[in-house]
This record gives sequence, structure tokens and C-alpha cells, in this order.
Amino acid sequence: MGSYEFTIYAPALKREVCIHQARIWGGSLRFNEAYFDWKHLRNPCWEEPSVYLALHHGEVVGLRAMFGICWEAGSDAGTCVLPSASDAGVAEGHRNGGLYRELSAFAMEDLRRRGFHHVLNFSATPANYVVSVMTMGWKPMGSAQELVLGGSGAATPQDAATSTRDALDWVLDAGRAAGRRAKRMLHIGAFGSLDRRTGGKAEPVEVSRLPRPEAMAALAAQAGDGRLRLARDPAYLVWRFRNPRFDYRFLFHGGKTLDGYLVLQNTVGRRQVNIVDWEAPDPAVRSGLLEAALSMGRFRTMATWGASLGTEELGSFRAAGFCPVEEAGGSAAGQGGRFLLKMLDPAGDRNILGRDPLDPSSWNFRMAVSDNA
Repeated sequence: MGSYEFTIYAPALKREVCIHQARIWGGSLRFNEAYFDWKHLRNPCWEEPSVYLALHHGEVVGLRAMFGICWEAGSDAGTCVLPSASDAGVAEGHRNGGLYRELSAFAMEDLRRRGFHHVLNFSATPANYVVSVMTMGWKPMGSAQELVLGGSGAATPQDAATSTRDALDWVLDAGRAAGRRAKRMLHIGAFGSLDRRTGGKAEPVEVSRLPRPEAMAALAAQAGDGRLRLARDPAYLVWRFRNPRFDYRFLFHGGKTLDGYLVLQNTVGRRQVNIVDWEAPDPAVRSGLLEAALSMGRFRTMATWGASLGTEELGSFRAAGFCPVEEAGGSAAGQGGRFLLKMLDPAGDRNILGRDPLDPSSWNFRMAVSDNA
């Protein structure tokens, strides 16, 4: 195919990048622009977009992107922002020739030059995971150990009507907005049952379509246990749950000062609802939030990451009917199933905030760290 030019994103290339995204993943140009803006231009952890491009005769044919996540590990350890691998795609006619590997190497060299020592990946596909570990120097650092309730979440014939509606939502911007308004009014979709409670209370749990960033951040600040975890300040929480790819619902326990919250996420076109984040120091409050989500939501299938759950938390999920995805007939090799670490200076200090990232016990993982949630 000839030579390629590797370059870093500049505003003049935004339209071409979004056209490339639409060709790779689908969706309208307008939707892809909204997603790009959210992820790469508004992330409060990230001063500049880290989007790396391969051009062929001036056309974008390859993309490898990173986005920033701020981590903490207790009040004495401070915080650090690390790049996390996200969107990647090579256009048809340019695949299977080493372009992805060359573009990835270009990205890693730029990140190293900017002073980063580690890159994380929470959304590797099965094929990408194998290639990354075998040939690109990435190291495994644990797995999600996904827990599911009600099956693996795969589409069924009974979901056909809902999937068709949501697929049209994705492609047609006007139809997408109007369709969502109609579905909210009619309580259609994965959150239909829960939305009948939105704005009200099923004592002592309140359901909302909007986060309460200040109260959530204050509660999260009390809950550290020394493990590496997502740093959740108000600005980050405001940004995090504006991802245009997904719908979110929030369950709150307590009054103005929260003593517990739980965040639910649904992907357009799917029946599965994910528990992507929660905090509740009191075990009884945690169990109450989970029970409220199940009883009010009446979800057909749910999932969360079990890797970082303590014995007590795991017991609550087990008692509610959750089990490892393999037991439910699903596969643990889906997106986000395994986590990867890339050391940009193999001879440097491997630790992050004094913790060994290759030791799974160093992490407190939540689905909210992944761009696929």
C-alpha cells in the first residue's frame, strides 16, 4: 500500500478522524464527533488529546488513542495520571501488514517522551490481548472476573425489537434523540422498570438520571483502603457519566450527605445492565442498594467486575444470584475481560504510587475505569 505518515492529532484533523471512526465502528459523523469531544477534548485528567494517526496520501487510515485516568492509593501516596489505551482501528485495505503495530510503537514513543512510565489497557479484545502479550511487550495484570446475573447478556430473539430501535437510535441523530424521549415516556428499554421510580424514593433509596458529583466524591474520599483505585473528584464524575455511548442511572442512599451510591450503565441495543461503580462503607447499605436495584429494575441480566470484591461484598453478590460468567454459560474473554500493563522504560521502577501493578491485590478495579462502560 505504500508508505504511511504517522502523526499526532491536531484540530485540523478532527473531521477526518471522526469519519474514520464512523467507517470503523458505525454511527453518524455527528455522533462520532460528540464521542470524540467527550473522551479526548473534555477529559479533566488530560491536558491534551493523545490520539495517534496513520495517514495514507493524506487520508486517516489508522488510529490509536489513549485517554487519561487519575489514580490514587491512600492519602499518603498522592495521585498520578496514567494513559489508558482505548480506541484503535485500521481501515480495510490497510490491515494485516503491520500498520497497527507500527502506529502503536509511535504512540508509545510519544508517551515515553512526555514522561510517562506506564500505560494501562482495560478494553483489549481477545485477539489484541494475545498479540499485545506475545509480540508487543505488554504484561498481564489480572482479569475482571466478571460476575453475571441472569445469563451471559447475549442478544436473544426476544430482544430483536428493542435492538432494532436502539440500532436506529445509533445511526439517526434526530431519531436517536426523539426515540430516547419516547422510550423514557413509555418506560421502554433496559431501564424501563427503574425509570418508573426515577425522581421518587423507595425508602431509603432514591433513583436519579443524574449524578450528585459533590456528594459522591465526598463519600468516595472516605472509602480508600490503600489499593490503587480510580480518583473520583466532582469534575471527574461530572465528565465520566456524560459518555454519549451509554445510559446511566444512579441509586443514592442517605440524604444530602450520602452514605451510599450505586451506578448502573446500559449499552444502547443490549439488554444487559452493568454495575460500574459504587461506594457504601456500611455493608448493610451496600446490600440495600443492590437489593433495591434488583427489585426496582427487574433487569433481565446484570454484570459487574468481581476481581476486587472483598469476601463480604462477594457474598452479597452471590446471595443475590450473581455467579462467575463461565458458570452462566458466557465467556470471560470478552472486551475488558483481562487487563494489561505496558512499561515504557522496562529498566525503570515498575511500581505505581508504591504498589506493584502486576499484583492483582494492588488494585481496586471498577468497571468505571474502562472506556467500554
